[in-house]
Amino acid sequence: MRITTLRLKNFRSHAETTLELDRFNFIRGPNRCGKSSIRMALEYLFTGRCELTDASGRGAEALIRAGEKELEVSATLEIGETICRRRTPRAHAVEINGRRVPRGAAETYLAEHIGAGEILAVVLHTGRLVELSDAGKKRLITQVCEPGTVRLTEEIGEALRAVQELPLKITSLDEQKAAYQHFCGLRAQAGCALTALGVVDEPNGRSNLSRAGNFPTGFGEPQEHFEGPISSPAGAQAGREAYVERKLNLETRIRLLDHLIEILRPDGRTTEQFSSRLESFQKQLNRLLASFGFECTIALEPFEILVRTSEQQPFRSPWKHLSATERFQFGVGFQVALALVLGMRFAVIDGADVLDREARRRLTKLLMNSDLDQAIVLATGEDTDIPKVPPGVKFLRLGEGIEPCKDAKSSAG
Repeated sequence: MRITTLRLKNFRSHAETTLELDRFNFIRGPNRCGKSSIRMALEYLFTGRCELTDASGRGAEALIRAGEKELEVSATLEIGETICRRRTPRAHAVEINGRRVPRGAAETYLAEHIGAGEILAVVLHTGRLVELSDAGKKRLITQVCEPGTVRLTEEIGEALRAVQELPLKITSLDEQKAAYQHFCGLRAQAGCALTALGVVDEPNGRSNLSRAGNFPTGFGEPQEHFEGPISSPAGAQAGREAYVERKLNLETRIRLLDHLIEILRPDGRTTEQFSSRLESFQKQLNRLLASFGFECTIALEPFEILVRTSEQQPFRSPWKHLSATERFQFGVGFQVALALVLGMRFAVIDGADVLDREARRRLTKLLMNSDLDQAIVLATGEDTDIPKVPPGVKFLRLGEGIEPCKDAKSSAG
């Protein structure tokens, strides 16, 4: 995703600001000039909420510039698509390509095409990852590495129908775990029913008749009734046929449930997909962190992120033990890896002032060598001369208005 033009009207401190953006954009300006408002405006545009609202967007009227009645945030994408969100104290409207769209439909569309929820919030704000608890970080990484809906084979579909279960839709490890436990419960019930029928249910899956001549019908089920006394040849034959049918049905059910459990077991197909995606994400993250000389490992059970900040450091330390500058550097790598793995290819980096000059150069190198379609870096600092601006890079200064830094060098690089 790449934004060519971003407009803010009456959004917090911005009376009317228009940004013409390139691939890499370094926006500078003094404190309280509205840099962070640009980041908030993007999140509000794409999701209808930001850090100054609640999770459902309530409180957004406070984003309206003091003394004004309406705010507007709009963006034109490189593909020509336009997105506009307007807000008054009592009304909220979204337009896509010039047409007003019902809010519910607009939020669904934007979530599918731009990104949604906590993941998008981290992509748009480096500091959001730093603020998350360990449980929040684990939830975020789990969402990133979920394999999506697990497509089960027709064979599994037939097995589900045979045991009278609805088709499965597994979109998360929690759903997989719940399904696994459910089928283990059904398997245990079927095993008890087979035992009560007079059959020993052996661990290897084979069943042997243990009480020939007795024909109970099942575990916890009413006895079947046959015409004629059971001692009569006809009654005995009917009872034996019912017994054999019941036994075969239970053995078939157990075989099918065992097959489903094998598919859904904790170290089975779904978990393998998750582990593969986690490994891919970690590899992408470490490739980016190498710009800062970092390397990390991620484990979910128990959850921990361990980081080594130099080749001389013999051991990895918990993420929480990093300094503020190191946490920011890690957050940038995580943020960009997240954007790339999920296909957003867009990131906003706010607060680069915590980095020294050398670290800012490394940040610029990380961004320039990444596969991002676009990045916006927001920072404070004084300009110095730069001999040449690389293609695809734009330096902007935010103050009384937006203007190119034609003779200034960004502190980000």
